[in-house]
Amino acid sequence: MAQGANGQPLVSLEEFHEVFAVPFKYGESEKPWPRSTILLYKYSSKATVKYVDIPENTWIRVDNAIGKHAEIIMIKDLKKIQNHLEEQADYKVGSYKGILSIEVIINYSPDRNCSDKLCTCKKYLDAEIIGKHRTDADIVKQGTNRYEGPADKVRKMSLTTEDERVENIKFKITFSNFYKHIEEIYGQENMEGLTNLLKSDIKLDILTDENWTYFLMLLD
Repeated sequence: MAQGANGQPLVSLEEFHEVFAVPFKYGESEKPWPRSTILLYKYSSKATVKYVDIPENTWIRVDNAIGKHAEIIMIKDLKKIQNHLEEQADYKVGSYKGILSIEVIINYSPDRNCSDKLCTCKKYLDAEIIGKHRTDADIVKQGTNRYEGPADKVRKMSLTTEDERVENIKFKITFSNFYKHIEEIYGQENMEGLTNLLKSDIKLDILTDENWTYFLMLLD
């Protein structure tokens, strides 16, 4: 099994069968679906000084807790990471060095509340990129009254180049099961939440075909 940052297996074979590859028909009362949620995520950035508490480009496992969905716990992690990166000296000079991509694999699709919070998280991170580019562009336009040496000119050229490449955070969620999508009370709301994720440029996919292969490779 693949190991996380703590050296422990991310998902056991038993958890794979019970939580991800559920063999029962959705909604069967005699064979209830799992109440647990397992979320795996990884992120990337351009940071020079990394956030060692949550390693970059390493799959991290998050489990739901009483009163806390796994997605909400992950969002708090992402905010800690972004805050750490923004506090670094090199973040304040030059191009954007914060979170650039987030990939999530989860057994249940997000419910409406989690979808809304994920959209807010994506909007915040996108704003950080745009804000950083605008700040750098202002530096280029305003200039200074002091003598500018070769290093200053190179930096201005770099800032202008970076400013032309404004991009949004790449955010993708792949799930194996829809969460309460056919219930009379919550079904419509949860499906609307998924629609909002797509509108926020958060890509959605399900674990089928090559995605199962990709996921199983993490468990080899």
